[in-house]
Formats: sequence, structure tokens, C-alpha cells
Amino acid sequence: MTIRSFTPFLAIAFLLSLTACESEAERQAREALEEQARVEAEAERLRLEEERRIIEEARRRQQAIWNEYSENSLARGAKPWANCFGRSNSCNGNGCSEIVVNGPSGSDVVVLLKQNGITKRHAYIPAGRSYTFKIPNGMWQPFFY
Repeated sequence: MTIRSFTPFLAIAFLLSLTACESEAERQAREALEEQARVEAEAERLRLEEERRIIEEARRRQQAIWNEYSENSLARGAKPWANCFGRSNSCNGNGCSEIVVNGPSGSDVVVLLKQNGITKRHAYIPAGRSYTFKIPNGMWQPFFY
């Protein structure tokens, strides 16, 4: 056997000799500190566990919302407010023009075209796509939602 193999035994013997030399009051104070450290460590463990649970619950809720709505989209050119503004997007006869609207790359948009303050055309445009409105010649105002 070498000296290294005695090292753990020497450390234990040294600790035992220290505890054997302490008075009853010192022992009680040491045990109280050890108990306080154990209680604080347990409280910290519980706090971290609760924090992890809250973070995981928030992540789970966010994922559930994403799962529910991520595929919720309309087709390009859909008329989501057809009951208010009509379904028409055609122009009959001569004197027709086209307006091409390129949607933003970051979000979907609904475009309303107004003539004399009245919405006469509208269409849904998915992010990064475009849509062509066919309209009679005249003054038109676009609005984006």
C-alpha cells in the first residue's frame, strides 16, 4: 500500500477527531448550520424545479397555439369579407385596368380597394405573394390590413 491509498482514511480520521473534540454546544451549532444549509439547498432545488416547470408550461402553451393556427391560412385572392364588400374582382368591357399588389415578405395582408370612399374590391394576399386586381378605370385608394 502506498501513502495515496491512506489519504481518504486519514481525512476521515481527521474529521472524526475534530468532531470528537467539539463540545456539545459546538456540535449543536454545527448541526444547526448543516441543517440550515440542507434546508436552503432543498428550497433552492424546489425553486429551480418550479421555475423549470413554469418555463416548460409556457413553452407547451406556445407550441399548442402554434400547432392550432400555423396552418390556418386563406388562399391567395380569397375574399374574407365577401358578405360586406362582395365577391367581385372582374372588370367587364373596355376601360379596365389592373393593379398588382406585392404582399410583404413577413406577414399576410388583406388589401381593400376603395373608390369614392366605398370598398369595391378586396383580397387576401399571403406573405411574399402577389395578387392582381382587375378594376374599371378611375381613382382608387388601396388600404392594407
